[in-house]
Amino acid sequence: MVVDSGAAIVTVTADLARKLGLQPDRDAEEIQLVTANGQKTSGRVAHLKTVRIGQFTVENVECALLPADVKADNLLGGTFLKNFVYRICGLCPVFIATVLIVGQKLTNHLVYQFIFISK
Repeated sequence: MVVDSGAAIVTVTADLARKLGLQPDRDAEEIQLVTANGQKTSGRVAHLKTVRIGQFTVENVECALLPADVKADNLLGGTFLKNFVYRICGLCPVFIATVLIVGQKLTNHLVYQFIFISK
């Protein structure tokens, strides 16, 4: 998972959605997305029960589910980051954070570890 302060929404790949048991919301709208490499695609809106980085937890996080044919990273975007005041510091050489993502049920969750290296 990549922290992307330029992404408006948390994006979830089809593979991660499957592992989390995540389904689009009932009557989920289809939204248009542009991946980091410029590929245009569409996604379906869903909600993650919780997303936690260390001691910080956000509940009911809106996300976009990417189609299976789209090769992209999972992004920790604005629908999570908007809950915090944060700064990305180019002077900090290494930052490590652990992220817990819970799907629509508490039994479906994954843990990611981020390592940010600034050059």
